[in-house]
Order: sequence, then structure tokens, then C-alpha cells
Amino acid sequence: MSQHIFEQQSTIDGDTYRVQMGWDKPLQRFYCVMWVLPEVDEAIYSNVYDSTPNQTLWYLEKQVTEYGLTIPDGMLLEIIQDERDNVVNKTKHWG
Repeated sequence: MSQHIFEQQSTIDGDTYRVQMGWDKPLQRFYCVMWVLPEVDEAIYSNVYDSTPNQTLWYLEKQVTEYGLTIPDGMLLEIIQDERDNVVNKTKHWG
């Protein structure tokens, strides 16, 4: 599983969020999980609990932007490359 992580303040509610997105090699799909900081025990969004079938990376991007967050430049392209390379055990923190 690749892990691309960033933290950002929402333009909607002012809260700070941690977002983790990437490629899940065992499940062969993209994933996204979000938390409001400082709490990281319970995610406020996880695609695992999203009832939409066949979630694309662009669908997950939309979920993130609905919270008033902007995905860092280049992050989605790198996640696409992770899918192509079927990456496992990769972690990258985006500033």
C-alpha cells in the first residue's frame, strides 16, 4: 500500500485535517481516509464505508475537496504511478 499524507486547514470550517490517500495493492484499488486533528482515532471519511461502487481516484479527490481541502500539486499523479507500478510499502508526506 502506498501512503500519501498531508495536513491542511479547511477553507470551509477552519479545522485542520489529515488526509491519507494511495494505492492499495492487495485490494487493487485507490483509497482515501481523512481525520480532523488533533483526533486521529476515528476517521471522518473512509472510502471503505462509502457506498459508491468502483471509486476512481477522481471520485476520491472530489470527496477531499468537499471538505475545503486542496490536494498538493503532483500528489495525484504520483498515486497514479503507484497504481501502474503496483507499489507497496511507500510513504510520502506532502508539505
